[in-house]
Amino acid sequence: MSDLIDVVEVFSIYDVVLFDTCTLSPRVSETRSGQMRRLQEEESFARTLQQEVNNGGHIYFTEKVMVEAFDTLGLSRQIRFVKGMSKNQRKFYPPEVTYLRTKQELERLASYICNNKKVLMLSKDEKGLYKLVEDEVMFLREKYSLSQTDFDLLLSGEVLSNTRGSVAILSRDNGIYHAWQELSRLESRLIEEFGFFIPHNAHFPKLIKKVGEEADHFDFAQRIPRKNISF
Repeated sequence: MSDLIDVVEVFSIYDVVLFDTCTLSPRVSETRSGQMRRLQEEESFARTLQQEVNNGGHIYFTEKVMVEAFDTLGLSRQIRFVKGMSKNQRKFYPPEVTYLRTKQELERLASYICNNKKVLMLSKDEKGLYKLVEDEVMFLREKYSLSQTDFDLLLSGEVLSNTRGSVAILSRDNGIYHAWQELSRLESRLIEEFGFFIPHNAHFPKLIKKVGEEADHFDFAQRIPRKNISF
């Protein structure tokens, strides 16, 4: 388990941590005990986030992630979630329990995130850099079939790694991961500057998996030059 790291350690290592929508999504279990464990993990994750905010942690959700994750307090997302279940999954994961628990938890978490100003807001200069990076790497969105929310998360991470220090993305999404890998190569970005972490199912939210290339893989001579942007 050498590739696993405590999520709190990630908070302490990186200057900014960005969360993808899928880290807030419930996961299906075929058993009642598994169902309850998943719900407990979600609640534990929410408490971990709130504690980190209380400790002054620099964790953020992009506006697009907030809209996607908390769309109508999660109910429309849960409807799609339940429709995709097998009959056996429905038996052990009652929709009414899912709706109630998810609605309550999302209400609390969304309110906490907004009240503590953890919805990412880019500065004027950061918006200018965002547009520059977007124009340069637009091909990544089509290549890896990224949604607008996913692509925005990736671009935001790259911009902040230039303006606010080291950045980490926490996501389960394979498309974002592969796009992040290619962007890191193009930008000669070290994982210490712009990292990517995947929730580890058996131990989430405490442990997450760190991924990326070795630092000496990158060729800094190939970094895309930035022009006419001041911070």
